[in-house]
Amino acid sequence: MANKLVTDVYKKSYMLEFPEESFTFSVPPESEELTYTQRKTETKTFGGLHIDEYGVDAVRIVLSGSTINQSLKLIYKAGSESWLSGEDEIYLLRDLLVKYKTGKENLDKKVFLYDLSKSGRQGNSWQVAIGDFKIRRSKERPFTYNYTIEFTGYTESSESSMQSDSNIAVTPYESIDKGSSGASVTESARVEMTVNMSTDIASQASAMGDVINNIGKQIGSQ
Repeated sequence: MANKLVTDVYKKSYMLEFPEESFTFSVPPESEELTYTQRKTETKTFGGLHIDEYGVDAVRIVLSGSTINQSLKLIYKAGSESWLSGEDEIYLLRDLLVKYKTGKENLDKKVFLYDLSKSGRQGNSWQVAIGDFKIRRSKERPFTYNYTIEFTGYTESSESSMQSDSNIAVTPYESIDKGSSGASVTESARVEMTVNMSTDIASQASAMGDVINNIGKQIGSQ
């Protein structure tokens, strides 16, 4: 019988949440890379450089780590804790990725990623698009499975079907508008803000039209 690595460090690792299932790595990744790219265009002219900025783009997330060995380790899946060997763990993740990203009925289903070590901190839970998933093993450590998995996090997670589970602490931030006091903006207030914004834009456009007309009159009288 395989040895058990008695630990619950999965609670400080990463969790993937699929529509009807969830998966945590038994141990935190050995490296993580988050790239916050900026949406901008640069135009070089004879007079210098013109830059248009559009804000932060999607977050590129790369996690790399290993299953350590074949000792049984606790992970969290399908609403409960389970003991899995390193081999079972890595291929369970592979099967979930294949299951929820194969077939037209699954391609539009949402997948979420949570950094459990920073639960409750804003900016550490995302709705993700899954990229490449690589599994590596070498003859020097045949019972250790190394992995690299890539994600594109394109919005903070605001939906979850499993947050009522008490076994694991997940506190994603809601993707809602905030007022100056930090309170959520109601729908009616949001509509009012939109109307006011539209009115301001219309007023500015009208004023700009008057300026253009005045310039035209001045040119015509010369």
